[in-house]
Amino acid sequence: MSISAGKCLWSACAIPKSQQEAEDILQEAFIKIFDHIKHFRRECPLEGWIRRIIVNTALNYNRSKLYLYPALDLDDIEQPVDESITLADFHFEELLAMVQQLAPRYQVVFNLYAIEGYSP
Repeated sequence: MSISAGKCLWSACAIPKSQQEAEDILQEAFIKIFDHIKHFRRECPLEGWIRRIIVNTALNYNRSKLYLYPALDLDDIEQPVDESITLADFHFEELLAMVQQLAPRYQVVFNLYAIEGYSP
């Protein structure tokens, strides 16, 4: 089994605002992984267990920063009128910039649902 560093970094990167924060989260997650590897019960794939620790570490990091950002009322956000726009019309960097304009708590929800595949 191979767990790529890029995959792990992407899981950590999906929530924070900067590469440096993502690397800090990933480092903290790997410390947790190495500290708790003896508790891994093999009931699930190792990759899933590692990914869960990384995502939970990123979520905890984000929770610690939420008090810094005001909540945004979604009714105040202007919706595009043209419904023919699809995600395929945007380049990756454009989509990333749009997501980063969201309030942090909405970024977390979007990233967990759209990128990580978690469901409500």
